[in-house]
Amino acid sequence: MLVSTAFLTCDGQNPFIRHMYTADPSAHVFEGSVYVYPSHDRDSSVAFDMVDYHAFSSENLVDWTDHGVVLSLDEVSWASENAWAPDCGFYNGKYYLSYSTWGERGVTGPQIVYATSDHVLGPYEYQGVILDEVNSGTNHHSIVEYKGDWYLFYHNSDLFLEKTPEDSPDMKYRPFRRSICVDRLYYNEDGSIRKVIPTKKGVAID
Repeated sequence: MLVSTAFLTCDGQNPFIRHMYTADPSAHVFEGSVYVYPSHDRDSSVAFDMVDYHAFSSENLVDWTDHGVVLSLDEVSWASENAWAPDCGFYNGKYYLSYSTWGERGVTGPQIVYATSDHVLGPYEYQGVILDEVNSGTNHHSIVEYKGDWYLFYHNSDLFLEKTPEDSPDMKYRPFRRSICVDRLYYNEDGSIRKVIPTKKGVAID
């Protein structure tokens, strides 16, 4: 497929993709670079009506390349329903299945929670929360190791809130115009994951 390539420098701030709305980031390391495959919230979105997917890559998590549309729903005949966004990884002999759900009682939005197993197909045992609810009403993510450090990719509505006045009638569209972010993730000595606190700085290089 022919794609257009754009080079983006954003100094590592969150949201790190700023020329379009993005969500549901899935991040993986291929051939020495980090590739992120997010959903694409259109500028005019008034509901969850994403129709195509871009791919972004980086060698330092600061400078990102937009590789353009890598898949459009026009090319997919078998897609008929949405699905929540799980992510699975491996660390220190255990498999980690993380996913978006209302993980703990009393929360007002979905959290990112995780379960672990000694086997890739489970059974998995619930462990706890990685990321509390965010301001976008949805909460999808991806976890990746890169150059010896671990990162959590996720989305929120910060970019929309920066661009939209509080009294704007467009505020009702906040859940549909999201932006992807990245922060560091840390494991404890026992293999449990410390809860990630979202930052504005992200992984910016000082």
